[in-house]
Parts: sequence; structure tokens; C-alpha cells
Amino acid sequence: TASISLGDMTVLEQRNFYNEMTPIICGFKPDLVIASSSDIVTMSCLNLARQCHLPTAFVLLEHPTFDYSFRDSDLILATSQFLIDSYVTPQGRAATYIGPFIKVTGPLLTHQDANPGSLKEQRAQLKRIADDVATRKLILLENPSLENGLGLFLELVKQCRSDRTLFDYQFAVLEREPNQFENCLNEYYDRKSGQKSYDLSHFSYLTIYPYTTERAAVLKQTRVLVMPTLSYDCAPEMSLEAVSHGVSVITTDQPTFEEFLGAQATYIDVGQDVIDHLTTPPQAEDVIPWFEALKAQVTTTPDLKELKELFARNSYEANAKRLC
Repeated sequence: TASISLGDMTVLEQRNFYNEMTPIICGFKPDLVIASSSDIVTMSCLNLARQCHLPTAFVLLEHPTFDYSFRDSDLILATSQFLIDSYVTPQGRAATYIGPFIKVTGPLLTHQDANPGSLKEQRAQLKRIADDVATRKLILLENPSLENGLGLFLELVKQCRSDRTLFDYQFAVLEREPNQFENCLNEYYDRKSGQKSYDLSHFSYLTIYPYTTERAAVLKQTRVLVMPTLSYDCAPEMSLEAVSHGVSVITTDQPTFEEFLGAQATYIDVGQDVIDHLTTPPQAEDVIPWFEALKAQVTTTPDLKELKELFARNSYEANAKRLC
């Protein structure tokens, strides 16, 4: 509710909340009950709808709770095939894949959709975009936070500044909320001494784009997007948007990322120790794979020829058609 979250309620308060919530189903008698979360309120509403002989649908957007059951859902829609294979199929149920419903607006998507002129003209246009990408000198982290691997990015930046190949590149973070970078910076502590690991004054060379900055404007300057996401993310919105601007992506090895980004990203397997210690900077050996991947990206000519199938599969319009 507006006044208190479900997790902060006492057992009695939660029970009263369920008792208030579920009669809505009986009172409204809707034509269809749609749910997209796997909490107990959702299960109660779907179960009551089934008892009232009302059709139900569940939209699987993210990893559900381990004990969630789809028994009261007549129709199951999913934004990821991996989610279907992992959570729906083992329960003996079928689900319809609809896609991530991520709206991307970059010039490469426009190039694929518009299909202007002859094949020769299309290739020339694609080459112009690739040549522009190759001249960019910005390495970006979006949404700097503990869960998005800010510590990994900062240690990567330190290592890159001493490398001749990457010395001329500019590093930046794009915030999602006011003062996000500084606030998250203060959450890192040394594992042994307990002292703060970082000071804002030590990163004067880092460009900080405030949350009010237009995302497309930053991506037009970006060569590589580094996304060391350390928590489950089933909708890589920023990564797909970056790809539509010709930006190379380096991210963590997650099945949903590989499903949506395919060969357009480099995937790094993060050690469990990094995940278990989010508030401490990673060790040097944990940064090496990211450094090597970044160095490989900036020394390789961007290949944008394989994007047509990626955008055809993940375009907002294609998702809408599947849903219909």
C-alpha cells in the first residue's frame, strides 16, 4: 500500500490485506485476471479467480519465487525463453514466448526498418555507421550501483589508465537518480581494514552524466558499454538500446543476456566471491577478463552486419504481434 510495504507488515496485517484484496476479484467480476508477480497476494487472487470460473493469465517477466506454482493460470506469457525452460516447463505447463518489449530507437534499428534504396546503398550506410563507431572514445557504465558492478568498473578504469592502448579513452557513468554515483561510492569498504575504499576526489578524470542527461545523446558518443551486472536481470533494456547505436557491450554471463543480445555482446563469468562481497572492491584477478575484453573491443573493427535478425526478433513491433 502507499503507507507500508507487504514485507514490513505483521502476519496479522498481511492476512487482513489479503482479505481486503481478494474480494475485489469477486466484486468486479472482470473478464480476465492478469498477474505478473509471484507473491502470495497474486497467488491468492488467481486462486480466487479460478474458483469464480474467471479466466486468468500470468505474464512471466522475471525469475519467480522458487515455490511458485502456475496451477491457477490458464494462459502463461513469458518475455524470455530461458524463463519458460527454467520455471514453466518443469511444472508440465506450456507458455507463449512474446519477447522483452524493449523499445529501442538507435540509428541501426532505423536502418533495418527503413530498408532504403538498393542493397549497395544499404551497405554504404551501414559502413558509415560502423566508421563513426570506430572513432568514438567513450567507455560507459550505466546505472552505477553495487548490483551493477560499479566496483568492477572502477577497478577496470584504474587498470586501463595505465595501458597505452586505452589511455586516450574517456570513461563515464550515466546515473539513474540524483547523486547516484557518489552515494554508491560511499558504500564500498576495504575487506580487511573496514575503511572506505573510494573517495570522490580520486575520480576527477571520470565523467559523471546526471540522471537528467538524455540517454541517446550519450550512446551516440559511446564505443563500449560495460555492464558488469551482479544480480539477475531479465530485461537488458540499456544493452539493446546501446546495440541499436552500434555500441559494443561487455556484460556478465547470464542466460537472458545471451538470449537477447546473442553475438553482439561479450560475456564474462563473474566469480562467486565478487557477488558475495558487493560492498568490497574486486580483486585484480577478477578485473583481468574485463580488461582483456575491453581491449579486444577497442582494437577490433565494429561488425554491424549481423544485427538484422537480432532486431527482427526483439523489436517492439514483433513482440506486440506475438502478444496479439
